[in-house]
Amino acid sequence: MVERMERTMPTTAVRDATSSRRFQPGQAVVGRVEGVEEMETGERAALVRAGGQLVRARLEAPLAVGRLYLFEIHERQGTIYWKAIPLSEPASAPSGEEAVRRWQKAWKLPDAALPVLRQALKAGAAATKEEIAALTEAVKETGQPDAAEDVLAHLFRRRLPFSSAVFRALWAAKTGVPLAEGLGKLKAAIAALSAHPAALELSRAMEKFLSPPLSAYEAAVRLLLSGEEEAETARALLARLGLAPLPEDRRLALREAVQCRRFADIIRQLGLTDEEAFLERWAALDAAYQSGALPAAEAKLWAPLERREIRRCRCFAG
Repeated sequence: MVERMERTMPTTAVRDATSSRRFQPGQAVVGRVEGVEEMETGERAALVRAGGQLVRARLEAPLAVGRLYLFEIHERQGTIYWKAIPLSEPASAPSGEEAVRRWQKAWKLPDAALPVLRQALKAGAAATKEEIAALTEAVKETGQPDAAEDVLAHLFRRRLPFSSAVFRALWAAKTGVPLAEGLGKLKAAIAALSAHPAALELSRAMEKFLSPPLSAYEAAVRLLLSGEEEAETARALLARLGLAPLPEDRRLALREAVQCRRFADIIRQLGLTDEEAFLERWAALDAAYQSGALPAAEAKLWAPLERREIRRCRCFAG
């Protein structure tokens, strides 16, 4: 059975779930059964596609091949078992939303948990009920479940700690709440999770959300506010960033949004439809400047962008 599965999916190794550090007692993960086999001990095991891996897991109940299950991971007398809760009917392929609803019902969670479960399912995340519940409360606090779901997606995809403190720090960075409040949440999150294996990845995520976007947006504002003698060169640099000149009222509104770190307002004023592409263009342009690849006029204008400071507004007081 294992040989046949490996021939049909040669890029995925079959791993024993009991030896995988990724899946621990108390967690749960959604997976699809791709095969069932008898073990030498007489127990039954299944080949389960879960969290982007194909794993062999000991199970506590008969399972149907092709069916989607919520697997709750338990330990009993030193042995790891995966308890299966069906999320689909036999021989059926539920939609992602249907699976999320069944997961919600199985764990008796409120509707506010749906964005959390949805992103956990998409990322193949192994999470505990307590982590999901804490993240649910943090999402409710935002009052913006749709926007919060984007932050959850980042948290689960990057496999950052599934902590409400981490979510709040990411939310603060993404939405541009006052800096003092955001940094306070960030420091609390890092202090609580400094020993976590993903602490380094958390720091990198903070850099992604705070430093590059801020520098990129400030550079865009300064180019947009360039004087007439620099207008032609500024337009060339703006084009490299995928931006066009703005009318005066929008330039002033954009400057205020950058001063106060209101990232959602910045994106709207710039008319960005793909923030990640904009940040990649900014990084490429800055790398070209650092390597000396920019034309002289563009490099001369770009250089002061690194040194100038946009005066912070009072929302940063304290």
